[in-house]
Amino acid sequence: MKCGKECEELKSHISKSDRESGACELKISNAKDRLVECEDECIHKNELITDIAQKAENEIVLWKKEYEKQTGDKTLEQFRQNFDRRRKANNTTKERMRIRK
Repeated sequence: MKCGKECEELKSHISKSDRESGACELKISNAKDRLVECEDECIHKNELITDIAQKAENEIVLWKKEYEKQTGDKTLEQFRQNFDRRRKANNTTKERMRIRK
């Protein structure tokens, strides 16, 4: 009779181990899925950063051309006055647009 009880205990132990193994495999599978999602998100964010950097570089080039155009025959003080006047005009326009909404 000892052999029958021992066999049942072993079967029970094997069954429990199989359940635990299955749970571990599920956790591993879920972790792999999350890893793929994180990698995809990183790729997407890197693409966004590259786009932003490219746009910033383009804007810097345009700003530099405009700066050279504006300061070509003017003093720094004249440039600052013109820049401040344009910024104020832009802010006023933005404020008017915000109020109209």
